[in-house]
Amino acid sequence: MTAGAAASGRAAEKASNFRGQLGRFRLNPTVAVSSSLTNTSQVVPPPAQSVPSSSVSPGSSSSIQHVENAVPASSALSTTSSIYGKRPLSPQSPEAGDRDGHGSKTKRVSTACEFCRKRKKKCDFRYPNCSACTRAGVVCTVLTLGQSVAHQPVPRDQIENLQKRVEWLEQTLRSRTGLDLSNKPTGANVAIEEGQDQQQQPPPPPPPPPQQHQEEQEQQQDPDQWFHVPTLLAQPRAGPGLSAQNDAVDVVNSPMSRPSSLPSLDGGQLPNISEIFRDKLENRRSSVPRPTSSAIPSVRRLSSWEEAERLVGQYFEGVGTQYPFLHKVEFMRGMRRIYSNQPVSPQVQNSYHMTIATALLTTTNDITQATAFYGAARQTLTPTLQNEDRVSLQALLSLALYSLSTPSGPSIWHVLGTAMRLATSLGLHKARPPPNVSTKDIREHEMDKRAFWSLYNLDRLISVTLSRPLGISDEDIVVDIPRELDDNWMDAPRNCSMSISVQVVQLRRIFSRIYRCFYNPHADPNVPNVLHLIEDFRQELDAWRSYAPIIESCVHYSTNYYDFLYNSALTLLYRPSILNPYPNHDCIVSCGNASILIIQSYSRSYSIGKIKWLWITLCHVYSAGVTILWCLEQNIRSLRQGNSVIWDNTQGYDSLDTVQVLLDEFRQKRQGADRLISQFKAQTQQVLNRMAEVTMEQQQQHQIFDQIPTNLMTPTDPMMMVNPLFYNYHWLGQEVASFYGL
Repeated sequence: MTAGAAASGRAAEKASNFRGQLGRFRLNPTVAVSSSLTNTSQVVPPPAQSVPSSSVSPGSSSSIQHVENAVPASSALSTTSSIYGKRPLSPQSPEAGDRDGHGSKTKRVSTACEFCRKRKKKCDFRYPNCSACTRAGVVCTVLTLGQSVAHQPVPRDQIENLQKRVEWLEQTLRSRTGLDLSNKPTGANVAIEEGQDQQQQPPPPPPPPPQQHQEEQEQQQDPDQWFHVPTLLAQPRAGPGLSAQNDAVDVVNSPMSRPSSLPSLDGGQLPNISEIFRDKLENRRSSVPRPTSSAIPSVRRLSSWEEAERLVGQYFEGVGTQYPFLHKVEFMRGMRRIYSNQPVSPQVQNSYHMTIATALLTTTNDITQATAFYGAARQTLTPTLQNEDRVSLQALLSLALYSLSTPSGPSIWHVLGTAMRLATSLGLHKARPPPNVSTKDIREHEMDKRAFWSLYNLDRLISVTLSRPLGISDEDIVVDIPRELDDNWMDAPRNCSMSISVQVVQLRRIFSRIYRCFYNPHADPNVPNVLHLIEDFRQELDAWRSYAPIIESCVHYSTNYYDFLYNSALTLLYRPSILNPYPNHDCIVSCGNASILIIQSYSRSYSIGKIKWLWITLCHVYSAGVTILWCLEQNIRSLRQGNSVIWDNTQGYDSLDTVQVLLDEFRQKRQGADRLISQFKAQTQQVLNRMAEVTMEQQQQHQIFDQIPTNLMTPTDPMMMVNPLFYNYHWLGQEVASFYGL
């Protein structure tokens, strides 16, 4: 064997031994330096020899010593860092230990990470995190020879983290005791002079409370449980023009209320929640019992039981009727235990806090108190989402309703996406055999269907409003709609609150088919049967509205809410779409009349003080106003061609004034409407001026059907005389979603 082969063999054996030892360490990728050290002016940076000798080649020792003698002590640390090709660790920079700091330069390595390898994706080898891991919000890990010891991959920058860890520990020891271990060999005996360890010793911290100590023990026992909630699902959202604290002050000083600890993302990319949950679910464990009531935080209550009962009653009469995924009797039983100071499970406490928070926003608009209840609910979100079951789905639906009611909650788009994945993994979209005659089996079966169809309604509402793809195809749904059962699980067809929920589901299914048919990106506008499709959908909508029952206990939802849903479906059917870009005379008239009825519905709610100032309300009001302007544009086009007006409804001008009043009121109570309001007012003024000019010209000529003058020729695009982007409903969804971080 040659000398070169022997040397290479020894080097390989040395690297193997080192990597085997490296696998024994499981370090947090972020080394947090205590604030007491960063604020201390007597901290001395460690010399260059603080780097372990095992990671330095023999020929580099003299160069390091030369640099140490030539450079002052204050810059020795940064010089050492530059020698080893890593960021300088300065006592004045607490972020020096962060693995994804903004100051690091882009590096590349030659080993694909485990995240990309498992998914058979191409890794771009970026260091320390590749692009796929950065988008997913996970740590980029690789396999090492220490895999048999550690039983898991290690981060790419494990060696750098170990070096930083050693430097930080030496620096901490030097600042606390005055000992300099940079010149001491590893394993040497160190004598501490008497009183030296107490010279700079800070007072011991107070012992943690029992509850915190128990939580720390649980985290140490199982730090990799799959049900740990991703930060994006629990943290408040914030778009480019909105921070999470704009509308409300977070009065809950809890760990869940702190900013996100996810690594910084390049280019403002959001973590991929689906990838995060998919990575967790690949190694998920079987369902385990949730923690007992003694392990969860204390509950937050209203001032009295009567106030809570009244608020919850309003919730189930309103939002609970539209989305009946919670059973009122069961919910009231758990809330009664809470107000009787009896222990409850974490899922009961989470459901109570989230329901009260949503009820406060939708009834009293008490943002401060609602934020406090939401903060309390976040503390029990992790144990509630522990297992894959209906309890987790109900918690996600409650979280989605809260996000729908306030701009400071998590992104409803991500929450609904996670909930839809969970529902399909549970098989709630599939047909099941009929349950037994026992009430318990019927209750479980019906609650599963209620949870799924509530998710379906929310998914259709948000997807169509934001002009985004649907969460699940209607062809994949084979489960039947819920039965019309009252609170005692007795059949009450067309005479209970579930009758309204069933009617809403039936309309959303028609709504979904219209959206997929007319707004499909691959739709061909040249097909000959467009008018026939429109007529068929109109007959379905008319049949639904005439068959919908009126419930005496819910008169508002069985009348006004039905009308609102009906007119919303008509505007979606008749307004310009991909399949029908140039609607005919009947479509223009029907579309304009339906838009006026939508505005009048919001006007009545506003006059009695029951309008909900939600971002989805902004979308509905703005879309109806834009549609009215588009109908007036068609009148202008028709008059300039020498024809009569197409849509002769004088209430359209009054509706435009109502839209501006509602938008101005929305701007006073919420953020996010400034650009939409300025755009709408400018375009409204242009359309009204054009209409006035055309009307005056027609009166002067005294002949409606004469040819128009050459200086009033029809524009190049007669369908859109105003900015075409203004009539793009996709732009509205993108504008609202980007501002509110949806």
